[in-house]
Amino acid sequence: MILSIPTLKNIIAFSLFFFLKLAMAVPTESIAAKLKAFTSIEAQILSDQSMSATEQGKKFVATYKALFHQDKTPATFDDLGAEDLEVLFLAASKAAFYSNSVPITGEMHAIFQKLHSAPQAKPAHLSTMYTALLAARMLPEAQKFLAQYPGASSTPFPEFQTAKNIASANASEWSISSDGKTVTHQALDIGNGAQVLVISYPDCHFSQNAAKAITANLKLRDLLKGHMKWVAPQSRNFDVGTIRQWNLDYSDFPMTIIYKQDDMPMIDYWGTPGFYFFKNGALKTKVIGWPREGRVNELMAGLKTIGIE
Repeated sequence: MILSIPTLKNIIAFSLFFFLKLAMAVPTESIAAKLKAFTSIEAQILSDQSMSATEQGKKFVATYKALFHQDKTPATFDDLGAEDLEVLFLAASKAAFYSNSVPITGEMHAIFQKLHSAPQAKPAHLSTMYTALLAARMLPEAQKFLAQYPGASSTPFPEFQTAKNIASANASEWSISSDGKTVTHQALDIGNGAQVLVISYPDCHFSQNAAKAITANLKLRDLLKGHMKWVAPQSRNFDVGTIRQWNLDYSDFPMTIIYKQDDMPMIDYWGTPGFYFFKNGALKTKVIGWPREGRVNELMAGLKTIGIE
């Protein structure tokens, strides 16, 4: 029997409700049990392909608050031991990872500070906390954190600049300078003419394979010339060196980083690679993934929908 989308959504919604009710019945002191419930709910949320990444992020935040704010607030975590704080840090990290929420990342930071108020901070926690602050675009906090914990990153904090056109922008991006030392916050314009936005990441071998295949196909490469924009998602994978190296290796496909994904609700999936075809700002079609055989024909078809053939 094949379930319809509404029926499948109802089943998933009921499962989430069941797990949440079960988790909230757990005694307040059993934070580890709540994390186990959170992990079960995590699988349920991620399996619901009808939700966009933004919707999933909001669901994670709501679930985290329902479970871990039940009897406490961040200000009353002082009575928790190191083991419970460790679990709580992991839970907050999960919620922040999927949402890039500033309040949740701030709470994660508060838990980190209490967890490491006396002992030496764990290297894994340092990197996780620093990249979470960057992903949430909490730059002053990230810079201060790196100054306090230099081991959080192997690269220095870059110089951030803001372009003049950013005030009127609906969507924006971070552009990496050729030497990798400067990151410029600038407008991202996909509202004029035919544009293909490619969600990608340098370390993603599927993205690499797509770039190589497009380069090798002269017809496709010529059709895409001047109409293609490669961007990395807003995530904890913030490595200016990796982006810089991509831009050197694939100079025809320079990559930037999306500033905030919530500013681009038309992108419902941020897995890499994803090809989104726009005509005067309106999304016409999309092509997701890059299997072994490639998706050249699908890209050609997508170009036709925006008037390029």
